[in-house]
Amino acid sequence: MIFVLFCHSWMLLDSRRRRMQPTKWIDHGFYPLEAILLLGEPLNWESALQLLIDVLTTNGLKEFKSSKINYPHIPTLACNLDLFWMGDRDLPMPRFGHGIFLQCLEKLYKRMTGNDLRYKAICGKPSEVTYMYATHLIEERAEQMGLPPPRKVYVLGDNTESDILGANLFEHHLQTGERGRFDNVDLATLRKDYNSKNKTSSEIKHCFSTLIETGVYAEMNQKSLIEQSVSTLYGRLTHRELGEFKTPQFVEKNLSTAIRMICESEKFNFAL
Repeated sequence: MIFVLFCHSWMLLDSRRRRMQPTKWIDHGFYPLEAILLLGEPLNWESALQLLIDVLTTNGLKEFKSSKINYPHIPTLACNLDLFWMGDRDLPMPRFGHGIFLQCLEKLYKRMTGNDLRYKAICGKPSEVTYMYATHLIEERAEQMGLPPPRKVYVLGDNTESDILGANLFEHHLQTGERGRFDNVDLATLRKDYNSKNKTSSEIKHCFSTLIETGVYAEMNQKSLIEQSVSTLYGRLTHRELGEFKTPQFVEKNLSTAIRMICESEKFNFAL
């Protein structure tokens, strides 16, 4: 059994919504939890943090003895490391992202157990696997539309430490064939396996990073926008490489000018 936390958790801290306590221990159908998959920040952080700490300290077992803390804990996977995301037009301010939630979880676990929270895998941006999967979807869509396989991909984003960093890392892989620098994944083998299963052949040769100076970048360009403590990436890159990979190949004021730039570069007539 895998414990997946996404968007909504049990309302155990709200007395008005608390479920009635069972009169006896519920044993039927409850299997030990084998892993934790963290997909995004929940609505009720207190309840989610409490549940996660419970699972981590008991190793997913219902037979819990308070005198014993299980360590190492069960496998924990996380994605979406951004500290902030940008609110909509009604409230155009930075909002807490999943990276903030992960930081809270790490601090609580460290305080309660004295141990570091260890992640089995970190997924999502800036991992190159995310961009590789996106290019596969683009190629599939082009095939469905009867278009030739694309040879270039433009990544547009407002976060230099996830969108741009990941796009440049994927471009580096395309040019050098290196393993993934983020999680040391053999990307070439993954691409080959995916292509053979789907009877396709990837023609992507370049991935161009384009920074949009709106959204999170406009509000938070002087602050770290990714939760570094859960990322193994920074230990794999030199200081020089980190600076280079966070530098976009193109910079545009907004989405409209970025699309216009791409259309002009590719000699595609498109009226905005």
